[in-house]
Amino acid sequence: MAKGLTIPNKQGMVKDDNPLPVKLMDVSGNPVGEATVMEISNITATTADTEFSLALPDNTKQFSIKIRGRSGKLRLSVVSGQAGESGVHTEIPQGGWLSPGNLNLTDVILYFETSADNKIVEIITYS
Repeated sequence: MAKGLTIPNKQGMVKDDNPLPVKLMDVSGNPVGEATVMEISNITATTADTEFSLALPDNTKQFSIKIRGRSGKLRLSVVSGQAGESGVHTEIPQGGWLSPGNLNLTDVILYFETSADNKIVEIITYS
């Protein structure tokens, strides 16, 4: 864990001793803006093939999403009802993760399903 980072109640909080703001870069090394808040959310997907959701903070510059551990697939969509097997979604394989950058998202909700019961979905946002 980064020095000075406090994560009470599953949410990262900006404090005077935190290493924020963070200057984010895309995979090509281009700056994507300055994030001043980092939030960590852990959502337990209790039932496989059931849609769960998380609203991203306004002005999200980057986010990461994955399943804790190395078992189970994760299906992700930004449209309600599309995270299921037959919907329009992206599938993150076992042990994989997704971390798009160079964003400036407002009013976006992530919808996701897991392929197994009781999986913890880890989402980190930078805004």
